[in-house]
Amino acid sequence: MVAMESLCKKIASLPINASKETIHDILEPQLKEEISRLKESGRKDHKPKVDVDVDVNVDVTPFMVACDKSQSACLEYFISLLENETECNTTWTEKVRVLGRPLDPSPDHRNQAVHYAVMSKCPEMIASIVKLLGIYKLSDHRYQDDGNNNNNNKDKNIPLHSPFKNYITVLSQRNSHGDTPIMIASFMGESAMIELWFKEMLSFAKDEGLVWEKCCTEIRNLIRLENNSNGSALSLAFGHGHFDVVNSLIKERKPWDSDIIMSDGFLLVNPSDIERATIIHNKATSTLKNTEKGEHLELKQNKVNDIRRCLVMLKVSCTKLADKRLKELLIAAEEDDQKRISRNECAKKKTNNKQKQSKSSMHNDSQYKAVKTDVDLNSLKDIDVHVEEEEEQYSQTVATMQPFVTLNDGAVVSRKEKEGYEASLIQQEVEETARIKNQKNVTTIQNLLRDRYSQPTITTYDSPEAMMESLCIDASMLLLSPHGMAMELSPCQLDVVETVLKQQLSSVVAAKEIHKRLMSNPNVKSNDNNDLII
Repeated sequence: MVAMESLCKKIASLPINASKETIHDILEPQLKEEISRLKESGRKDHKPKVDVDVDVNVDVTPFMVACDKSQSACLEYFISLLENETECNTTWTEKVRVLGRPLDPSPDHRNQAVHYAVMSKCPEMIASIVKLLGIYKLSDHRYQDDGNNNNNNKDKNIPLHSPFKNYITVLSQRNSHGDTPIMIASFMGESAMIELWFKEMLSFAKDEGLVWEKCCTEIRNLIRLENNSNGSALSLAFGHGHFDVVNSLIKERKPWDSDIIMSDGFLLVNPSDIERATIIHNKATSTLKNTEKGEHLELKQNKVNDIRRCLVMLKVSCTKLADKRLKELLIAAEEDDQKRISRNECAKKKTNNKQKQSKSSMHNDSQYKAVKTDVDLNSLKDIDVHVEEEEEQYSQTVATMQPFVTLNDGAVVSRKEKEGYEASLIQQEVEETARIKNQKNVTTIQNLLRDRYSQPTITTYDSPEAMMESLCIDASMLLLSPHGMAMELSPCQLDVVETVLKQQLSSVVAAKEIHKRLMSNPNVKSNDNNDLII
């Protein structure tokens, strides 16, 4: 008989809810006997064959039997045994051969200890399995390729793996059907079990200093896992009308690292979930209609009512999420508008301050000239020469200390560039004045838009002027922000504005091409009708 076989039989024969002391008194002699026998025989295989619940011999581990028999104290005894390196005078390898590993699968649909714990309705045993997993990871690293406890050269201060990640790993284990522990709990309607797991995972994540959003993402991915039949924890709970489980999966939570009162739930309901739930509800309703009157009719009617209740919960949750996202988008748009307005106000304040400074300097110059007129005429020339020298020296000092100046539009240029820039501005103003004087018909932006739409190339509308007046389109609408357009314009008005802007964009591209030809060919001229002549 292999070492684990007799130990599994001892665990199966334990009294219900045995204490840790009772388990210690019963299992320790058997454990020492099996380890001594293992040392003498030197056998390497450790897969036992023991009858647990049925008359079929299956390969199991003591962890599986303890979870199947709801012996939570037995797992605590194993934890103390594995943590104590000198317990039973055994090496780590010998302990593993006798006890197996916490995530070993069984031939019974490849269920693991965690699956048996859920099916036995012992959710507190999951925390023990998580702790066992951390001990095994740490010990495997310490005693890697070493069958003895002579590990003085090993690092004994290696930190345990993250309990939160170990918890996610344990609850992500699948059997041959692809079912995870949280799927089985959802199928059974164990909402209290699921809430306990969420509470313990959040506690571990908070102690480890994890960010709330990262923690929610890990749990959300765990809940979204699907089995071989494409069933998830949500669909299994919904299909059996367990609205308490559905509420646990989708209800809002309180984050620990944010000022937000309530955050989104672990599971974000999307339209595909609503569609899938509607199909399940319709199928259950049709099955109820085809059911004949009998003792099971009332049970099926209650199940359909529970499914309908779950469907309403999902629709409400999906609607709330959509409204929340819409509000967030509107708030973000308003913040962008406020930032833009504040930037414009700051620019205006800078411009006003510069204008005030220029006016004050001009006022000081006038006072200085008034003082000069009161000076004795005989020394006027000497004073003028002295003042001119001081002004020249002052201007040179200022030019040395401040080689750059800031223009009214906020651009920073050198003083020489400022002179050229001001000269170009004067020239542009002169040219613009001459152009306006020579222009026969001064048109507004609204008339330009009407002229643009009355060109033969645009045939979208029969009467552009009638169309613009009917849609109440004004040129100022082109200057609205995205949020302003969304609030003020209708879809038809947005189409017209888009057409206008596209037309103007094509005109800008054509103007650039004309400008390139003018710059590249100096022989190009224009006549009085603004037609190009080469």
